Amino acid sequence: MFNKQDFRLRPLNISDEERIFIWRNQEHIRRNMYTDHLISKEDHHQWFSQTLKDPSKSYLIFQVEQNPIGLVYFTGIDSKNSKCDWGFYLGEEASPRGSGFVMEFMALSHVFSEISIRKLCCEVFAFNISVIKQHKRFGFQEEGILKKHIFKDNQYQDVVKLALFEEVWQEYEYSLNKKYFTPPPHNRLVAKCSQPLVISVVSNEESWINEYLYELILDWFYQGHQVEWTHHIRDLQGGDLCFYLSCSEIVPASILSKFKQNLVVHESDLPQGKGWSPLTWQILEGKNDIPVTLFEAAKQVDSGNIYLQQWLHFQGHETIDELRHAQAQATLKLCKEFVREYPDILKRTRPQVGKSSFYHRRTPQDSKLDPHISIANQFNLLRIVDNERYPAFFEWAGRLYIVKIYVGFSQPNNG
Repeated sequence: MFNKQDFRLRPLNISDEERIFIWRNQEHIRRNMYTDHLISKEDHHQWFSQTLKDPSKSYLIFQVEQNPIGLVYFTGIDSKNSKCDWGFYLGEEASPRGSGFVMEFMALSHVFSEISIRKLCCEVFAFNISVIKQHKRFGFQEEGILKKHIFKDNQYQDVVKLALFEEVWQEYEYSLNKKYFTPPPHNRLVAKCSQPLVISVVSNEESWINEYLYELILDWFYQGHQVEWTHHIRDLQGGDLCFYLSCSEIVPASILSKFKQNLVVHESDLPQGKGWSPLTWQILEGKNDIPVTLFEAAKQVDSGNIYLQQWLHFQGHETIDELRHAQAQATLKLCKEFVREYPDILKRTRPQVGKSSFYHRRTPQDSKLDPHISIANQFNLLRIVDNERYPAFFEWAGRLYIVKIYVGFSQPNNG
């Protein structure tokens, strides 16, 4: 398994010009590029300077233990249609085994969380079978073949067009992350730096979201912020920002006053859906489009001004792990955006408007099935239950039966 702490994506900067020049001219890179001639320093300098200024492009250096070994790039960023193209390569041939796999995973996580697109496209020479196979491991699907499209190696080569949609990536990201990456620790983390925003994060010690928060805190750490993560509000020392993420403790005014801003993320279109487990309750109501809202904590529960909002779009078949993964990704995205835009984002706040509604706290009894009603009519309940903490159950003939649900694979039709 890979440890994410060993890898990092950072923005391209002026100090990378010479390194990229060397990489671009290596034979193992040129053989898979549309442009495969040797590049002069003058042409490279002109390209590099324009690239750093072009808002429709984003270039990132992939590092292993602080050593640059590869390049990731997103081009043709189209905010209107929410799509872009991409590519990547390992510049150092003697890179650790599996580096290409990790680089693609981190690149896809970045583009769908930071650039906010719905469709990622790429073109690969048909002879580059290994890369095509790797893309498909991440959920890419072929959209067509450009026959005899590029003249290379004294003949016209076919080019395979592939694409990955955000909703597909959300499903693949969860399973790949669980299978190939070492789970982060769930304990307290303190990171220090010289010129920080002082940020605190509070989450319940047993919360499922903890496995995602390490990424968030590490991201802020690398940006140069001072970050503290704790599971108890009594440990909070104060600072600029405090994020209460899956924190069930009532936060008194004495704690709120320690920070300039106190932020909460809630999965509803506030002021509707205040209270407990809003995503779960809305799934039970049959909703597939659910907002995630970042707002200021206030004296009254879930009543503060709103800063940011993102909508989740489900297809109606996702189970609890998939729902939580989408929720976590949206939470991380909103938190990162707030910090990135702070303090200017304070000017864009808006009050909650409309009639309030409130969801009560779920109990084990809320997972009870009715054996007289079909699975189809109770599927939303089945897919939101926690198999370990609050499994579905029903009573029959004086006995209690536990029901657990998992995503399986369709059996082939042999008929």
